[in-house]
Amino acid sequence: MPLLAFAPRRAASTIYLESTATHADELAALGPHTTGVGCLYIKDLDEIDLRLTAHCPEL
Repeated sequence: MPLLAFAPRRAASTIYLESTATHADELAALGPHTTGVGCLYIKDLDEIDLRLTAHCPEL
């Protein structure tokens, strides 16, 4: 199983993670987003801190 997967959608870009709850602290610093059990939804990539995405495989 991959560590994460990415899917560009019309409403929001979706990043699939094993669990978002285990990464709550890191995700809080990301910027405006919503989460599901294992999904991170980002409506506008220009509004998030892209420096944090460099650590996505570690999330």
